[in-house]
Amino acid sequence: EYMNAFQDIDLSIKPVGHSFMSLLLGFLLVSRVNTSLARMMDMRTQLTKVFKSCSQLVNMATMYTLTEKHVAAREWRHDVAYKSMLLVRVITAVLEHQNTDQLSWNCPQIDKEERQYLSRALFLEKEKMKTHFSTDFCPASRWGHAIRSEAEECLRVPNIIANRLQFAIMKERDVLTSRLAVNEERDLLFFVDHILDAYTSFVKHITTPFPFPLVQMTRTFLLFYLFSVPFALLRSDDHPTYVAHILLVFVLTYGFVGMEYVSIALDDPFGDDDIDIDHKGHASMVYEDCYVLIAEVDGPEHADRLRAKMDDRRCFESPTQDDIDDSLREVSSLLRRETRPDDRKSFYDPFPESFDFED
Repeated sequence: EYMNAFQDIDLSIKPVGHSFMSLLLGFLLVSRVNTSLARMMDMRTQLTKVFKSCSQLVNMATMYTLTEKHVAAREWRHDVAYKSMLLVRVITAVLEHQNTDQLSWNCPQIDKEERQYLSRALFLEKEKMKTHFSTDFCPASRWGHAIRSEAEECLRVPNIIANRLQFAIMKERDVLTSRLAVNEERDLLFFVDHILDAYTSFVKHITTPFPFPLVQMTRTFLLFYLFSVPFALLRSDDHPTYVAHILLVFVLTYGFVGMEYVSIALDDPFGDDDIDIDHKGHASMVYEDCYVLIAEVDGPEHADRLRAKMDDRRCFESPTQDDIDDSLREVSSLLRRETRPDDRKSFYDPFPESFDFED
């Protein structure tokens, strides 16, 4: 008004264009929010499937072998439960990688044996192998079709752990006194397949982000619309009410910018914001259910072993001599217990060397 009255400069513009632009902008923002919300709800559904399948897998493994009380059977249940929980842990590590930069093979819950296998199965360069595994020997790299990044190999770890879990389940044929029925084996493997199916959905969302051109177009329209709408309001009537115009600009800015920020928050549902999914808390509840199942069947000492393995404070340091002595005493005490005659031969090896990487 001042520029028009004293400087003879008319800054007002006709509001017709903004009437059409508001429809287009509203459509773009609502579409973006709906798409982000649908992605978030699908990821939440798949996460629930992962947690349920893990809990049911441990539950069925203990229920089907309830009468098997010898050492090898207890070790089999322990290994199946551990690998099931470890699979859940590495999946959650993949989900939080974007926010924490934590690599899934660096989870403290991965024990020495599993880390050793991962060092042979990942397609990493020698320099990265030296950084993460303290060795430059990477046998799997000879079969790679291309040089893989850390982010790509981070996505591979849950598939490797799932494969290890499937092999561990099938080891029951050499461990249990009475083999599981075919339908019981199928049930256990079916839960692993459910977890992998959900994880595949996670990978789809992670590797297919929201189209950037659509995001760029929405934000360009949003910036231009909000910057120019005060000038369009100058021609809305002959006697403008400045307070009403200021409030209207505030409401429009709050609504449109707020919807954009909502879509940004929904794009990353596994961060540290208040509206994000507490995947770590829910996973911890699944672990606790597994501890109770193992304690009920095999005793509290086996649940304690699982709890120690799933501790976030574990590290990758080499075991001390005291640790080695404790492990030897534990194995000796297990072997002295009453077992079936061929327990010494079938004492459970979680994953025998089925092929030699050194060749």
